[in-house]
Amino acid sequence: MRRQKGRLPKGSTHVSPTSKLPRKRHHILLTICTILVSVIFLLVGAAGGLYLWVDHQIQHYQALTTMPKNGIEESWLITGVDQRDGAAGTGAAGSVPGFRTDTIMLLIKPKNGKDALISIPRDTLVYEDGYYMKINAIAETYGWPALAAKVEQLTGVKIDHAVRANFNTIEDVVNAMGGVYVCFNQTVNDPYSGFKWKAGCGVMNGETALAFSRERHSDALGDIGREQQQRILIQAMFTAATKPSFYMNLRKVAKVVKIGLQNVKIDETSHANTLITMAEVFYQATHHGITGIPYISDLGYEVPGVGDCILWNTTETKQMFQNIINGKLPAGTVGGIQ
Repeated sequence: MRRQKGRLPKGSTHVSPTSKLPRKRHHILLTICTILVSVIFLLVGAAGGLYLWVDHQIQHYQALTTMPKNGIEESWLITGVDQRDGAAGTGAAGSVPGFRTDTIMLLIKPKNGKDALISIPRDTLVYEDGYYMKINAIAETYGWPALAAKVEQLTGVKIDHAVRANFNTIEDVVNAMGGVYVCFNQTVNDPYSGFKWKAGCGVMNGETALAFSRERHSDALGDIGREQQQRILIQAMFTAATKPSFYMNLRKVAKVVKIGLQNVKIDETSHANTLITMAEVFYQATHHGITGIPYISDLGYEVPGVGDCILWNTTETKQMFQNIINGKLPAGTVGGIQ
């Protein structure tokens, strides 16, 4: 991919008011925590008392817009948050208070056709309120409804539900499950994330899973490759959560549910049954449906004051989402780097 200097619109020299924050080098997909909790709800949902207790324990936040429905059955904006408080050991070295939405996924259930899960790169270049910035800064700067609005603008998909999870508990989740069996056909020894792996299949403990979901320096595709690895880990956790050795072990289930309830929030209109449906759609999308990323025209588009950004081919990407909505795409992988 060629590296370009960002060409801002004529008359505009604005960059993100938070663009000078230190760049986070290691990111974790704690959306996995959200997905796993959804699976647990699915498994124990028949027990009415437990279901009602869980429903009352879920934390809520305002996240949605008033955009009208546009042909889909249901959709979810799934985000993972890197919270920083400025203390040593939190976020990037030398970080300042705040957060970044460093994992963004759009889960779509169309009225007809295959369910889809599309990862939105955190470095996607957007323009908001007269400023250029990366999409992962939208929520902190302008609020969660603004992030939903931006995703709706970029994709043309109305967001019905929103789920967010903290980025600091994947190690505890995987260890509470007793590890997860993962197949990854690359040999890696990455000093930045600490991820070490010999090509093939094996059981990852929490520490290894955490490093796996962070690792990007050893992958030629960088953040895009990391997102692919995160999807592999999510599927592995789904598989582990649906085995009797896990869901019939009440102690393990209780540990994971506790972690999930402490680290997951859903939009103000959703409930536990929303997560149950999300878990079903997520499974269908990742096992029998559509997964992928937007069509990307440049991975290293440099904008002064913002840094290296990702540019979409907006025409092809919007058409891709429209085809998903209309049920015109077969199962498989969509999008990619052009």
